[in-house]
Amino acid sequence: MQIVLVSSDVPTFTIISFVGMGMIATKEAFDWAVNGPKIVRACSKIIRLMDDMDSHKESKMLLIHISTNDAIKY
Repeated sequence: MQIVLVSSDVPTFTIISFVGMGMIATKEAFDWAVNGPKIVRACSKIIRLMDDMDSHKESKMLLIHISTNDAIKY
C-alpha cells in the first residue's frame, strides 16, 4: 500500500494548505507534514480505496480493466 501515498494528492494538499496559511505556519508544521503523519497516510489510503471502488463499479459496467479491488481478491 506504499504506492497509495505516492499516487494520492493528500500529502501535496497538506503541504499546500500550510503554504496558504502564510506566516502562521511554522517550520515545525512543515516538518510534521513532510514526515508523513498517520492522519495523512490514513486519508491517502481511504481516498485511494474509495476511488478504486468507484473505478471498479465503472469498469464492471464497461468491462475495461481489473482494479485494485480485484487484485486484492486474488
